[in-house]
Amino acid sequence: MVIVCLSSVLLSRGQDQVTLTRVLEATRSNHPLGKISGYTNSQNEYVQKNIRSQNLPQIVLSGQATYQSDVTQIGTDVPVLGIEPLSLDQYQAKGEISQVIYDGGVTKARASMEGTRIEIENSEADIELDQTRKKVIELYFQILEIQEQTKILALKESLLQQNLEVVQNSIDLGSALPVEGQQLQVSLLQLQQQKSGLITQREAMQEVLEILTGMPQENNTEYVIPEEIQVSGNVVYDARSDWFLYQSEALDQSLANSESTTRPRLDAFLQGGYGKPGLNFLKNEFDWFYIAGIRARWDISAFYRKGSNNELNSLQKLKLDARKSHYDQQIQSSIVEYQSRVEQYTVALEQDREIITLHEEIRNIAEASFANGVIRSDELLEKINLESQARITRLIHDLTRRKNLYLWQHVTGQYKPN
Repeated sequence: MVIVCLSSVLLSRGQDQVTLTRVLEATRSNHPLGKISGYTNSQNEYVQKNIRSQNLPQIVLSGQATYQSDVTQIGTDVPVLGIEPLSLDQYQAKGEISQVIYDGGVTKARASMEGTRIEIENSEADIELDQTRKKVIELYFQILEIQEQTKILALKESLLQQNLEVVQNSIDLGSALPVEGQQLQVSLLQLQQQKSGLITQREAMQEVLEILTGMPQENNTEYVIPEEIQVSGNVVYDARSDWFLYQSEALDQSLANSESTTRPRLDAFLQGGYGKPGLNFLKNEFDWFYIAGIRARWDISAFYRKGSNNELNSLQKLKLDARKSHYDQQIQSSIVEYQSRVEQYTVALEQDREIITLHEEIRNIAEASFANGVIRSDELLEKINLESQARITRLIHDLTRRKNLYLWQHVTGQYKPN
């Protein structure tokens, strides 16, 4: 576990302050897939309702009118019976009400499969959201690095301007050559070019951030350096792991559904109708009729596929386990990588502080020497550039360390409340 301290940043007035927390919250609320959970849950309610309706009495209405080439007849050699032959045209309208008594668990299996399918969809949306979240973290720190680097260049510009004023006085007094001032002016112009390039990069990144978050990003927006956080190596939440879990459940439920098809089905039913003829085919007239009973059906051929289905299910589980193991390896390697970088830059920052202190002392001495005409402007510029580069290096180390802390937090899911 890495324990780090809280740091604060002073922000100028009149600037819109943006924090990483606020940006990440906006990312989730602005992401199109952020709404999918509500849609899929509502969808699941309707699907489950439809599945449960299979347990209710099922009502079917049907009717037919037919003309046939022949009918069943009793021989004409017994005319005393007075039985009228059936008509070749026959009619029937009937309704049937049936009620499932036992379906082998098919309905229950279907309900479970649909519920898991919805969970898989939700977890896939969460995976997409997590990928966008990681992208926003990296983008935020890139913008932050440009912002803070611009501030360091502004400090360097101030130093160059002060020394230009000093050398200009010396030129006016004839104790320094004009070329000394010109070298400083060239450095100031080069510095302006560098700042302009950084501003262009920042604007491009801000446009991307605005698309992902839906938050307007202005040129004067002040991005707050995130506070340092405490992170452990334990994975608290991971959308991809949830996806693997639901996929495994789906395979179990698919096997249960396959098993349910090998069981018999038992229904109670009632048929009633009106037709010509009715149930008594010896009466060639319209009549009411009904039939009530219990109906059984058993698809024995389902056993042909049972063994193959079990083997296929086992193979699919083995493939899923292999993918899960590969993913776990990637997660663990990412944790080790982030942890190593945090430790690396923690040590580097301690060294950076000492280096900056020494460069600042060297630059102060060089400024005094330059003012007294002991050294030339190019020698002073070298000292100013080295100090500025040291400050930029420390800035990059600090922000890179913080970024890896937040990416470490992201990959372990410790940002997500329990």
